[in-house]
Amino acid sequence: SSVGLAVVAYFTEKYRWGFWKYLYLIPLALTLLFLSVSGLDVCFIPLGIGVFFAVIGFLYDEKGKRYLGSAVLFAATLVTLLMILFYPGYRLVRYDENFDRAIAELEEKYVLTEHKNIDFTALRDKYYPQFRKATKNRDKAMNAVLWWEFAAEFNDGHVGYVTADTEASDAANAILFGNDFGFATLKLDDGSFVAVSVDEGKVPFANGTEILAIDGTPLSEIAANVTAPLITSPVSENAEFYNSILAGGSANDEITVSYVDESGAAKEVKLAKCGRYFDRANMALEDIDTGANVGTLLFEKIDEKTVLYRVKQMMQDAKTYGNSNYSDLKNIFTAGLEQYKAEGCDTLVIDLRGNGGGDPFMTLAFASAIAPEGEHYYCSTGVIDDETLEFVKDENGRYVIGESLTYTGENLWDGDIIVLTNGRCVSAGDHFIKLVKDYPNVTVGGFTSSNSSGQAVSTIMIDDDSELSYSAVPAMYEDGSPFVDADADGNTGVGFDVKVPLDKEAVSALYDEGRDYVLEYMVNYVRE
Repeated sequence: SSVGLAVVAYFTEKYRWGFWKYLYLIPLALTLLFLSVSGLDVCFIPLGIGVFFAVIGFLYDEKGKRYLGSAVLFAATLVTLLMILFYPGYRLVRYDENFDRAIAELEEKYVLTEHKNIDFTALRDKYYPQFRKATKNRDKAMNAVLWWEFAAEFNDGHVGYVTADTEASDAANAILFGNDFGFATLKLDDGSFVAVSVDEGKVPFANGTEILAIDGTPLSEIAANVTAPLITSPVSENAEFYNSILAGGSANDEITVSYVDESGAAKEVKLAKCGRYFDRANMALEDIDTGANVGTLLFEKIDEKTVLYRVKQMMQDAKTYGNSNYSDLKNIFTAGLEQYKAEGCDTLVIDLRGNGGGDPFMTLAFASAIAPEGEHYYCSTGVIDDETLEFVKDENGRYVIGESLTYTGENLWDGDIIVLTNGRCVSAGDHFIKLVKDYPNVTVGGFTSSNSSGQAVSTIMIDDDSELSYSAVPAMYEDGSPFVDADADGNTGVGFDVKVPLDKEAVSALYDEGRDYVLEYMVNYVRE
């Protein structure tokens, strides 16, 4: 445009025509169009100056002034281009500003601040300088690490960071989990640590081998000083279980592992890294924590007397989610109960391991079918102030109780009911377990109790690729205390009846034989 307008300035002296001046508005129009698509940036300031000078040609007919405007536009465009190419701050993502905005919203709207004993001032003081450093270094991997670590501070399964930037998440996982050396670790009930998900081509020991130390540090000490922000649980016992899996990773490229061989002697071996420990840890979790490998919302008969019903998420489909109507699903469920009772089954297993939560009204659909006859209390909601659109608190700082939800039990299964759970059963899955745990014919069991996170959720958009979820809508008991959520000390708000023993027999069944040890144990437990 600048070159073309300089040529126009030359011809306007020779060919007088009033329309020439409108051509000098073209750079302004193009720039406004560009900015409407790309957005503003500090690097575009020179371009703005150049466009301003180009408008001189619209205001004045003199050739000299038009030459000046074209020259300044040319120089400004060149400076802008060079800044875009070489200035480190171009399109700089302000991780610190994103954090500041998000924590301000959390401080205003997070509904478990007192229950979880959250100190937002301390969190701001701890994390803001680190986000500022990540901004300065343009370190998107560290930005993801900080968000995951920040979310873990809440000990709330509903506070979580999700990003679609796979490059950043992969790099962050490498930082958080370290390198893989061919095995994962797991703490057994007797306090010992053993190897699981072993790659026997890379290490000289097998699944179930006791690991004493890595680089001279006992596994118990390593596990006590690691955090698993991506796989942790608000319940302290569950968190200890998941952290034990992290102990096998290391930031080093080579480690020395002390272990107990088959003869009972202590040995050492040097191992080199062979991949990402994030992948190995998830492999270990998949075997121990995923649940029955059958389709969700389907029945499967596992022996002549036992039928299993798998629920991977409290969501049927997009059409039914959130509209309180699960009559079709409930009809299918109750028809299945009648069918398997007629076939002679007397034990129903409902597998909620790894249940990702969803719609509480789907929880009600299942719970009402198997509950004892009569009316049952579910939970209570809060009261919203019509002016502030915030939930109202009383003089003691607790949310004022609004509507109380109840449901009617139908007692459609009079045999034994086993509910399988673990620390990855969250939200509406937590709700279900809390409701059914005290039914007289229900036994809840697993290696760990459920997640204990039960409030309704909202999200904060951090940037175009990522968001932060948080507990935003209170679900309460009749006294105003939070429904099912673990407290600040990590005490479970849900619990279970039977802790399935995690010993070497369980490790062998899971990692060598591919058996569902939790399912087998709970069925045998109830029958005995």
